[in-house]
Amino acid sequence: MDKKNTNSEKKNLSEEELKKLQEIQQSKGFNELGMSSPEMNLRSFPNPVKNSTSIKYSVNTSSQVKIVAFDLQGKLIRVLVDKKLEQGTFETNFDLSNLAQGTYLIAAFKNGQVKQTIKVVKN
Repeated sequence: MDKKNTNSEKKNLSEEELKKLQEIQQSKGFNELGMSSPEMNLRSFPNPVKNSTSIKYSVNTSSQVKIVAFDLQGKLIRVLVDKKLEQGTFETNFDLSNLAQGTYLIAAFKNGQVKQTIKVVKN
């Protein structure tokens, strides 16, 4: 992804969300990212992935939901979802065909707080 698209997607994140992503970049601490408390039941299939994966997640109450993908260095790759959702189970697609092989993180924000993070491996 080029720098122009990444910068424009960063504008879609609140200051609090950008701060949390910076903390993630500095600490790389998965437990503070919500991996140990899967409130949104975030999952990816297939994983490992060749070109594209389906990201499924649940929302238990009406919430502002944001799903973002970033690399292990903390660089924002893409905002996959950014909208208010009612209770339910949802799905979005993450196209990795233009990304290098490696591990990527998908973070699920609910009302501005990181609730869960999962790893997606591209072969």
